[in-house]
Amino acid sequence: PAAILFTDLKSSTAIWEASPDAMKRALKIHDALIRNCISDFGGYEVKTIGDSFMVAFSTFKSGCEFAMSVQNRMSSATWPFDLRLPSEFEERGWCGLVVRIGLHFGEVTTVTNPVSGREDYFGRTVNKAARLERACVPGGIAIDAEMLQVAPAFEYWRYKQFNENLKGIDENPVGIIVFSKDEMSLSTSRHIVPSDTSSVSTMFDVSHNMDRLLTKRSSTVCTLRFGVECCEVPESDPPHGNPAFDIQSEINTSL
Repeated sequence: PAAILFTDLKSSTAIWEASPDAMKRALKIHDALIRNCISDFGGYEVKTIGDSFMVAFSTFKSGCEFAMSVQNRMSSATWPFDLRLPSEFEERGWCGLVVRIGLHFGEVTTVTNPVSGREDYFGRTVNKAARLERACVPGGIAIDAEMLQVAPAFEYWRYKQFNENLKGIDENPVGIIVFSKDEMSLSTSRHIVPSDTSSVSTMFDVSHNMDRLLTKRSSTVCTLRFGVECCEVPESDPPHGNPAFDIQSEINTSL
């Protein structure tokens, strides 16, 4: 088994058209950043498809940690000053390239490319990872909801859970969890969960709360299993205007 991960840049075609020279420099930054993360977390670069990466990891944990590192580094990278970005980027406070990430873990078929000599991966796990990437929000990370039980802690990341048909994968809708530090990306996505807009699903440190949750009633265990933990979101802006504020203090422990 392997963790398969796909990345894809938002609005890359529009940015190429608006500022081709700056985009060339930005893409070098993007590629180097991702390859550094692959090295840091022991991944394997399967291939690039345009400006997208396909990466493999031996564990789901390392794939998640890679994804979080990529998003953190992308948001803090220094991008070319003359990179002309779509107006939406400015509205969201994005100062450079923004990537979506989807990953899944499971059995894969490994084939050696006769020309390059490099290993490639095929199978349902690969297909599902690609579909999860397409379901993700810009700047986010998408996983199958069933994988939440074995995912590392996404501390300070907000998330939403929704059901969606993944083309060619499952006949029935699949539970998907999308993590993001960008509150606007989640709130304006086409997936509105939960229906009560005064609340937002929020990820917290599962490992630190596992024992407490398992001692509560069975419905709470289901809450952990499917990643639905809700808390009230203050109407005022979080400290310093950063949506990635420490949400754990807001978690309702009265379950």
